[in-house]
Amino acid sequence: MPDTTCIIPFSGTVRDEKGKPLAGATVMAKGTSTATTSDANGNFTMQMPGSVNTLVVSYVGFMSREITPSSGYTNVFLNENSKSLDEVVIVGYGTSKEGSEGYYDTDKSYKKRKEETAVNTTTVYPAYHYHL
Repeated sequence: MPDTTCIIPFSGTVRDEKGKPLAGATVMAKGTSTATTSDANGNFTMQMPGSVNTLVVSYVGFMSREITPSSGYTNVFLNENSKSLDEVVIVGYGTSKEGSEGYYDTDKSYKKRKEETAVNTTTVYPAYHYHL
């Protein structure tokens, strides 16, 4: 287990390959549980154990990178990992207006939802109309 008696303050910025800051990137001292995340501008600050000489920087959709900090500040650039995009699940919530219920098919064309109504000839249901 690494010696944590000597603590070194360390900071930096995490960016993508185009220089855009990455908010929420994880920066971890390798082999320890010491970690932090980058802020909205990609900046991070941490207290690194003196016996650790490698940081692991990771972000969803990007390849992790190990760096050896040479001073008290560093810029870390991460490259996009298109293979990991298969791991992302998108969940959406929203509302719809009457008459707009439908869906987008895989060919990205809008299709009207098919009406699947069961008719019971022995029961009559009143029709309701709502105006928004």
